[in-house]
Amino acid sequence: MARIWYCPTDGYEVHSRGRCHACREKLVASDLPELEAGDEEDEVGYRLGGWHDRDRGRLIEFLNSLRIPHRFEEDELVVTAEDEERVDDLIAELVATATADDDEAEFDDGVSEPGGSDGHHPDAMDDDTAATVALLADAARRLRADPTDMQADADVAEASTAVFLSDGFAGVDSETWAAVGRVTRRLLTALGADEALEEEIRLQAGVLSKLLDSVPLSAHQALPNGNEDVSDAPDVSEMPASPSAQRSARLAVGTVYELPEWLPEQRAHLSVLLDDNHIVHEWEADDLVVESARENETEALFSLVGAADDEEEDDEADELRYHAIEELFNASGRLASDPEDPQRIADLLEWATEVDGPAPVGMNEVFWLRVVNRIHALTGALESGEPDDDFVANEAATLHDLLRSIV
Repeated sequence: MARIWYCPTDGYEVHSRGRCHACREKLVASDLPELEAGDEEDEVGYRLGGWHDRDRGRLIEFLNSLRIPHRFEEDELVVTAEDEERVDDLIAELVATATADDDEAEFDDGVSEPGGSDGHHPDAMDDDTAATVALLADAARRLRADPTDMQADADVAEASTAVFLSDGFAGVDSETWAAVGRVTRRLLTALGADEALEEEIRLQAGVLSKLLDSVPLSAHQALPNGNEDVSDAPDVSEMPASPSAQRSARLAVGTVYELPEWLPEQRAHLSVLLDDNHIVHEWEADDLVVESARENETEALFSLVGAADDEEEDDEADELRYHAIEELFNASGRLASDPEDPQRIADLLEWATEVDGPAPVGMNEVFWLRVVNRIHALTGALESGEPDDDFVANEAATLHDLLRSIV
């Protein structure tokens, strides 16, 4: 199955990595392969010809976040028939919150208005979102207790759409709400994995539950499925208090750890670990307070909370690698026009060293091998002591053209 990359700003998918031809931002690698063509009766198409680029980009982001296999055939989105209901709901939400103007856009057999109103009052939409978040919180708690709970799995998939489509939630700071989205995506990824990831599901469900504990929810709202009986809505107030909520006299003399640089999900992850180890604790803003008698155990858990840091380091390394490729692209172009210039030779050798190595994540291995072979041929000639100027100019120009498709 073919891998795909997409541009969230200009709203399209392609089969190769690189940068968007329009906005010049780096394309995002999808976790999903492209949906293979099947029988027409097993597929559903949505015509998106009138949609604005950014709205199509948001649609692609949510399809990937929700792990809905799909493909594009020009301006038509194609999904499997079994995902039709989920995609209908997703498109309806996007239509209601779209960023475009009032131009009409067709999909399937109806017409949506990306910039228009769907008839919902804002307060009603807030209530719907609150009910959906309550459902997500309840599902996370159930998965924490039983990572094989299929109904909870389905509830996370159902509730996640509203979370991803909401830019914020009343009473929740933007950092925490963004963390809720990130952890929900991680939980969906673990739930959708081919192999059983019960411990990962349990962990991410616990982290999500901790984050949602801080979200103010009202019990006076309809459930996401339209049921008006609010007595069925998940009520977070009925849940037993966790060790972190049990303020103990032992914390009257506690140890304080100042963690302002930690992300919300890192603090939630640490709380889960502390609960698992029955270490009484509480948070005072960004400061963690634990009972002094268990300092050593607490500090041993700090090393287990590094996922966010690791991801940031990986992202930084990836950005540095692409920066080096951009610089090599520029250096090869300059050298092609003047193969005798000492400074241009030095610049190319410097950036060639930075770029050389295995293919960047998601890049076609065969294509990258061609790039590396050109780099080696060019640097070998330059380091020979008596390079042929015509050969250097031709190799530099060839390398420059190859790198153009990446940068």
